[in-house]
Amino acid sequence: MLYFNRLPYTFVTAEVAEATCACLVAQAEEAERTRQQEMMEEQMILQEFGRCLMQVIQSATSTKG
Repeated sequence: MLYFNRLPYTFVTAEVAEATCACLVAQAEEAERTRQQEMMEEQMILQEFGRCLMQVIQSATSTKG
């Protein structure tokens, strides 16, 4: 089991949230530009959110106190 000296929510700063939103908007624009079906647009955006979340998690697990 992993123990952190910092609480997980401390990694989701205003800057991280802003960057994540920018990535999601860019993905939505790309889906719209390529005229994806609505279901595919949703999938693309959710996958991008998952990618961003994984980066936060990886950062949290590699950061020491």
